[in-house]
Amino acid sequence: GGKGPATMGGGRRMIVGGNWKCNLTKAKAMDLVEQLNGLDCGDVEVVVAPVFLHLTAVQAQLKRAVSVAAQNCSFAGMGAYTGDVSAEHLANLEVPWVILGHSERRSHFREDDAMLATKLQHALDAGLRVIFCVGEQKEERERGETNAVVRRQLEGVAKLLDPTRVVVAYEPVWAIGTGLVATPAQAQETHKAIRSWLAQAVSPETAEAMRIQYGGSVSAKNCNDLAGLPDVDGFLVGGASLKPEFADIVESCKGRGGQFGPFMVDVLAYPALVGLATIPAVVPVHPYLNMLVISTVIVYMGCHRALAQAAATPGEAVAETVSKKDAMNFPLHGSAVLFGLYMVVKFINKEYVNMLIAVYFFALGAGAVVQAVRQPLQAIPAVRKLKTHVWNIKWQFWSKDAPPEKLEFNGLDVPLLAIGLAISVVYVSTKHWLLANTLAICFSLCTIEMLSLGSFQIGCILMVALFAYDIFWVFGTEVMVTVAKGIDAPIKLLFPKDLAAEKLQFSLLGLGDIVIPGIFVALMLRFDAKQKLHGLPYFRSNLVAYLLGLCATVAVMHFFEAAQPALLYLVPACLGAAFLCAASRGELKELWAFTEEADAPPKAETEETKKGK
Repeated sequence: GGKGPATMGGGRRMIVGGNWKCNLTKAKAMDLVEQLNGLDCGDVEVVVAPVFLHLTAVQAQLKRAVSVAAQNCSFAGMGAYTGDVSAEHLANLEVPWVILGHSERRSHFREDDAMLATKLQHALDAGLRVIFCVGEQKEERERGETNAVVRRQLEGVAKLLDPTRVVVAYEPVWAIGTGLVATPAQAQETHKAIRSWLAQAVSPETAEAMRIQYGGSVSAKNCNDLAGLPDVDGFLVGGASLKPEFADIVESCKGRGGQFGPFMVDVLAYPALVGLATIPAVVPVHPYLNMLVISTVIVYMGCHRALAQAAATPGEAVAETVSKKDAMNFPLHGSAVLFGLYMVVKFINKEYVNMLIAVYFFALGAGAVVQAVRQPLQAIPAVRKLKTHVWNIKWQFWSKDAPPEKLEFNGLDVPLLAIGLAISVVYVSTKHWLLANTLAICFSLCTIEMLSLGSFQIGCILMVALFAYDIFWVFGTEVMVTVAKGIDAPIKLLFPKDLAAEKLQFSLLGLGDIVIPGIFVALMLRFDAKQKLHGLPYFRSNLVAYLLGLCATVAVMHFFEAAQPALLYLVPACLGAAFLCAASRGELKELWAFTEEADAPPKAETEETKKGK
């Protein structure tokens, strides 16, 4: 599952579902996939539901920005249920969504409220996300029973209505496939009634966060009026999802979900970072000032990129979450690698290790450049409309069971990859400090963006463990300094001291002193987002603390003229800022309990574990 349906901080993210029903041959379904791969989803979550037989084929060729859903699932798990498909089957195929309670299932297949409650429970237990449909017949509306019918359909599942995993779809049955459509006033009245019932029957928080779609002959002609209603959070589209007008329906939902935080990062920060990184190559800039400013800007930008990852749909997100075990083992693994590199640098010709590292960073650097540059360019509408091509590559050819990896690219990625490869080639050939910094900055941005701490407690464990790690290897041994100076690779930022010198001398800052605090500051930004704190108190206090900690590092390093473990100052600064901010706001309990880890779905039972075959 994802990390929540809401845009970060109040506005519910619009969601558009395309229910293909029992339509399309496989060939026509794949033609539709080709069209969807050119769809600009923007800030809208898009889900399409092909027939069961086409699910895997559609999912394999569909870009990650569009998720797939099953149109139904069984009321039970695996077992002697001929013709059924269980939620566990869908989860095993990594199908993230399922539609339940559609009026056609209720009427044609006699699925009642009790059965649908059982289905919903099974789907959630299997780790699926659910679009749960409700709605009244024409006769019920004419008798004024709309709200009573919808309440009855929801009452049996009230305790299951988790807005991070369930979307409610209101579909007036009399409007489905008939050409009739509820007026904006009728739709808003019913959606508001559903939200009011949720506030009373479940909780005000659930009511505020729950996304409620409208479904019923939605088309390009009526979608704009409906999308503007305050309690309509998107659409469940039937016949129009098979037509080009589906793109118009998605377009009508863009920019309506609200947005959180200062996102001028895309407008100002990237040009600023380019200038800060290149100006010292032509104009003398004090290395300490350069270090302080560039590092803080990288952390700021990386944090906002990480926030975008947190709001991404499951298929789009690329972030990896650090577990408690990972956090505790990281210093041990890091120490083993560090000491191994030290032995090579100390007792073997370091040119050999530099040659191996150069080959490694050649490919890695090109990828980092593509990932770092691609994200801000996605803000350009013309770029978002580029068609996405999908390749499925089975690189683990030695394993029959290994699934293929999905590789996505568009017309922008090819020139970006060429630029990234060119930078890597020139860097490997010349080892120019400016190119090394370019790669190092890209690595830092991507790592902060794609590495997520699972919880505040894990963040504390990692920071404290690396605090001890840094002190031991810098103060207790010569290992850290020897490796940092001996390895010529973009694992550090270089700041020239005197451009006029015959041989340039540099101050340096390891990427770990940017990335490790950076992922913690990013965690604080996501805490601000989850708590809907528009003043960003935790993020801003931590960013200032990071800058002050770096200033302390530079001051002590300059005064004593000796290398300093930056984490010695950065860890207390960032952790202290978080705890002080929480204490001053009376939120220590909430901060300590903050987690982004989703509960793992239970393992699906196999047929052999079931009885009654």
